[in-house]
Amino acid sequence: MRDAIADVGARGLGAVHGLGRFGTFAGQVAASLATPPPRVRRALDELYDVGVRSLPVIGVCGLAVGMVLGLQGY
Repeated sequence: MRDAIADVGARGLGAVHGLGRFGTFAGQVAASLATPPPRVRRALDELYDVGVRSLPVIGVCGLAVGMVLGLQGY
């Protein structure tokens, strides 16, 4: 009988502990949804630098490879 009562108490404490952890998680999710991401503009600037500003380098490399392939094909 005593083990059954202890088992019920342990299950109750486990349920309360789980609800507390869920509440903490829900609070963190709500807080992160309320604040904007801090570095969105920086990420967009990096994408621009890596993507658009590398086009001249890619063009020169493509021209050089094309000339070599044309010479080898000739």
